Amino acid sequence: MKNINRLCVSAYVKGQAAIKAAGQKVRDRARQVVEDESGMEIIAIILILAIVIALIVIFRKQLADIINKIFGKVAGDTNAALTGDETSAPDTVTTVTFK
Repeated sequence: MKNINRLCVSAYVKGQAAIKAAGQKVRDRARQVVEDESGMEIIAIILILAIVIALIVIFRKQLADIINKIFGKVAGDTNAALTGDETSAPDTVTTVTFK
C-alpha cells in the first residue's frame, strides 16, 4: 500500500511539472506570435491594393475618358503614319467603359 501511495504522489508531481512546462511553452509561443511582424508586409500590400481599387471605382468615369482620349490619339497617329497624311482622322476609335 505504501508503494502505491508513493507511485501516485510521484505521478501527480510529474504531471503537475508537465502541465507547468506545457503552459510555459504555450505562453512563449503566444508571445512569439504577438511580437512577429513577418506578415505586416502582406497586410500593407493588401491595404494599398484596396485603396487603389477604391480610387479606380470612384474615378472610373474620368479614367475611362482619359483612356478613350489616349486610344483615339494613338489610332489617329497610327492612321497618319500608315497613310502618310498627318491630318487624317482615325477610322475607328476604341472606347473603354467600366461597369
